[in-house]
Amino acid sequence: MYTLENDHLIVKVHPRGAEIKSMYHKSSQTECMWQGDPLSWNRTAPILFPIVGRLKNDEYHYEGQTYSLNQHGFARDLAFELQASQDPDILILSTKSSEETKKVYPFDFQLICTYRIQDHTLSIHWEVINQSEGSMHFSLGFHPGFSTTMQAGDQMEDYDLHFTPASTQMLFVIEGGLIGKTGPSPIPVTGILPLSPKLFENDALVYKKFPAKSFSLLHRQRQNGITVHAADYPYLGIWSKKPGAFVCIEPWYGIADAVSHNQDLTQKEGIITLKQGQSKSFSLSIEYVPTSREKEN
Repeated sequence: MYTLENDHLIVKVHPRGAEIKSMYHKSSQTECMWQGDPLSWNRTAPILFPIVGRLKNDEYHYEGQTYSLNQHGFARDLAFELQASQDPDILILSTKSSEETKKVYPFDFQLICTYRIQDHTLSIHWEVINQSEGSMHFSLGFHPGFSTTMQAGDQMEDYDLHFTPASTQMLFVIEGGLIGKTGPSPIPVTGILPLSPKLFENDALVYKKFPAKSFSLLHRQRQNGITVHAADYPYLGIWSKKPGAFVCIEPWYGIADAVSHNQDLTQKEGIITLKQGQSKSFSLSIEYVPTSREKEN
């Protein structure tokens, strides 16, 4: 386990999947991250690569071949190696393609993940590099789970999700893990969504071209929690699963297959194409939001 620490935060990252396991705010003694539970969801903050969501029949077609790939891809289970850094506030981890990954994804790549803490904020940066001898096609997303029991006695119903700017949009209904028809969104026009396990009885809430730039999980009375700053991500997922005390706020560059998709990887919605030697970067941040009393102190 790797640890980053400053005057306000302690962040722990596991080398498997470069997965954040803890974001602890010192002065408030608040653990912001879900800690995982095999009875509901045993992950905490997986990186989704080279796909986001589910493929139709868990397969895709590329250059006359059919490949099988599990939901959300394989990066979350890969070993990431530590890269040298002279800054104690920065952690750089990387992974790359192998003979095993090429059995399900026929491209050579490097994925670099950089974590940095500054004051009350954890910044995250990913870089995908195409090392193939031709074009490479991929998606990337983030799937962090945040605690809805940040203090003893809390439950999910004590928290709201705030969307800034306030906005709502048509919901895309999940059908067998795939993107189906649209339906009315439960998000009020105020941009404040009261949370409850019932919201997720039919799987995740999935949106396209969602206009909000930041997403705050806040306790209704104390008004503390976290804000995910993720401008310009074209897709958003919001998810939880009983009996877990968490909610996932998931900015995506990519999305599950539609029920009508032809399974051609190059025609997959949200797919990103890099030419040989090209790279693409993605960034977001997670900020601890203090209570009013904490702000005064």
